[in-house]
Parts: sequence; C-alpha cells; structure tokens
Amino acid sequence: MTIARFIRHQYDVVPAYSGTRSIKDHLVQQSALVVQDENEQPIGVLTPQDVVQHSHTLVIDCLTERPTLSPECAIEEALRVMQETHTDVLAVMDDGSLTGLIYKNDLLAYVTDQNKNLEGEVNKQVTELQAIHRELVLSRQILQAVLDSTQSTVILVAPDYSILFFNKKAGDESQALYGRELKTGMNILDYTLYDTRVAGRYLFDAFKSDFDRALAGESVVTERKVQFPETSRWLRAEYGPVFYQEQIIGATITVADIDERKRHLLQIERQNELLKHISWVQSHYTRQPVATILGLTSIIEKSTLSEENIRIISMLEATAQKLDEVIRNTVLTANSLEEEH
Repeated sequence: MTIARFIRHQYDVVPAYSGTRSIKDHLVQQSALVVQDENEQPIGVLTPQDVVQHSHTLVIDCLTERPTLSPECAIEEALRVMQETHTDVLAVMDDGSLTGLIYKNDLLAYVTDQNKNLEGEVNKQVTELQAIHRELVLSRQILQAVLDSTQSTVILVAPDYSILFFNKKAGDESQALYGRELKTGMNILDYTLYDTRVAGRYLFDAFKSDFDRALAGESVVTERKVQFPETSRWLRAEYGPVFYQEQIIGATITVADIDERKRHLLQIERQNELLKHISWVQSHYTRQPVATILGLTSIIEKSTLSEENIRIISMLEATAQKLDEVIRNTVLTANSLEEEH
C-alpha cells in the first residue's frame, strides 16, 4: 500500500530567514513547518529536533537535509527511509512540487491497526484450527477405539509398502506370534520376509500379489492356512484400496482368524467323504451278498423240503429282505446328506 492516503496536504509555512525564537511555539504545536525562500518556494521541512540540534538564530541555518518521498512510495519503504534518516516527518513531492507532508506516527498508527486486525484474524484462524484439530483428534480416538475393539487385524499400508496405521489386535498378534513389535513406517514386505522359515516364499509372493492388486483398485479376499512358529491357523485376508480425492493412497489389510470355522467345515467335508465311502461300500459290497441270498432263497424248491427247513428258509428270506431295506435306507440317507452339504 502507498502513502498517498496519509499525506497531510494542509501544512503551515515559515520564511527561511525568520528567527527561531519567534516560531518556536508555533513549531511545537505543528510538529513540523515547511520553510519557504524569498520566492515562496519550499526549501525544506523544519522540526523541533532541528532547532534543538542546531543552535542558530535563523530558521534557514537550522534546516537538516532530508530525502523526499513520492505519493507512490510504499508504506514500508517510507518507514525504512524515516528509520535510516532518524526523522519523524518527510516532504512528499509530486512532479517537482510539494504536495504535503507525511508523518511517521500516521504510518505507524495504520500499521499497528493493520497488525491488530491481522493478529485478530490470525487468532481467529488459530482458534478454528485448534477446534478442527480437537475434532480430528477426537475422531481419530473414536476410530482407534472402534478398530481396537475389533477381533480382526487391521493394517493400513502406503503404496511404498510402509505401514501407516495398525490397530491393537495387529500389534498384539505381532508380539504373540513373532515376538516382534509392529511399528508405523516399517516396510510391510520386510515384516513378511522376517521369518521365511515360517511364512515361506509362497506366502510372501501371494501377499505381494494380493496387495498389488488392491493398489490397482481391486478388492481381494483370500483364505489360507498359515504356519506360525508354534501353531498353524486358517486366516481370511481382505485387501481393499483406500481412496483420497479419487486417488489411491494405499490399501487396508484386514485379517480375521477363521481357524475354528474352517476346521469345522473341513471336518464336515471329511464326514461327507466318509459317508460317500460308506454308501459306496453298502451299495457294492454289502448289498451284493444280500441280493445273492435273496436270489438263492427264491429258486430253492420248497416242495422237497421238510416243514422245518421251509420255516428256516422263510426266516432267512425275511431277514435278508430287512437287511436289504436297511442298506437301501443307509445309501439314501448318505446321498441326501451329501446333497445338503
């Protein structure tokens, strides 16, 4: 901003050859007087400081040479010139003519007022930022609490594979399974490779492939049996891209322990296989002898048998038919159970 609006166009003048004693009171009241020569042309500005520093009787002998300013001069530049020349007032010239006086106090008052306004605005912005910061901290604490309460491992990883965030479950699992502290900033690939004798190259390659697919914008879900130092578990891993302003900034890795459910499903599958085997044995090995017995009893010539033998054959035939019915029902039950699962 320029000094134009602060120029005092109304000022008092004094002849150059006036006596300093006669204008002293007037000078004190005005703080500065414009000194004119015989042709009423301004030749300088007289201040109380000039009279004190120069003990002369004539005004012209007390003048101190000072620079002049233009109306387009910036406030900061004008203050700098005043500071360097140790003066509180300067003449303002426009096209070689005196247009007025500029006072240091006027400029300082404006700058101080602007600084106060700026300070007020800054304080307002700081207050708003502090409120936003508190909200962000609270939101992060709530999010942290929610993620820490889940039984799934949650890790946020940047595109360069550095860990940005992890929940309490992830930290606990790292300590429990590997005896190693999980830290933000560490490379998740280094962590995966940390125990190659446990994870193996296959697990590393599979992890990197799934993670890279998530960075490409794809959601990936896998279920794998993972061998740890002291145990093995079935884990379900979900890899999902994380977007900010339509840009992928990383991927979340959510791992859930599905060992109990998976082992139960595998047990059911094994039972189904066993039922299939039982059904096949019943159909091919057990039922065939029964069918043979039924066939033989049907072709025996009962007219040549005694009553006792006829009774025995009839009991044998009835028992074989019952056994055949049991086998048939067993096979049907096994088949229906297999279809259900």
